[in-house]
Amino acid sequence: MIGMVVTLVIRLAAIYWHLKLPTFALTDRQ
Repeated sequence: MIGMVVTLVIRLAAIYWHLKLPTFALTDRQ
């Protein structure tokens, strides 16, 4: 169960990071 919690936290952190820096993600794709 600990692994599931860690995975969930990592996913939430990644989503928050992409939402916080949308311009960086767009620049990285181009």
